[in-house]
Amino acid sequence: MKLLMTTAIATMCVLSSSTVPAQDRCDCHTFDRTSTIGDARYEVLPDRDRYETYKLDRVTGEVSRLRRSSSRFSGQPTVWKALPLPPVGDQPLVNRVNYQLILNGDPTLLLMQIHTGTTWRLRGAVSDLRWEEVAIEK
Repeated sequence: MKLLMTTAIATMCVLSSSTVPAQDRCDCHTFDRTSTIGDARYEVLPDRDRYETYKLDRVTGEVSRLRRSSSRFSGQPTVWKALPLPPVGDQPLVNRVNYQLILNGDPTLLLMQIHTGTTWRLRGAVSDLRWEEVAIEK
């Protein structure tokens, strides 16, 4: 009995002296975004809020969404469906990382050209999606 009490007290002392304060455990929503580090051409980003998955071509800015295949004969249950291309204009596309995809917690999907800062937001209904440039207010 004495050994059991000593073990219980020792366990309580160890647990109470933990170096991780309760404030470090945050259930706060963190924003998901692709990384601009590294030279990998493609990156996959899950949208945990909408249970969707996106693939970004970090060189061209092409974004695809993982969807169920609409073809009964393809043999593939899921496929990458390309979203419309962003209106990049006359920006030179060199063979390096140019784009970052950002999911900011609401239904908004943002695409940013990392060298110019130009940012687009995906807008519209599923049948009529388009990229709309986010204006800079001065």
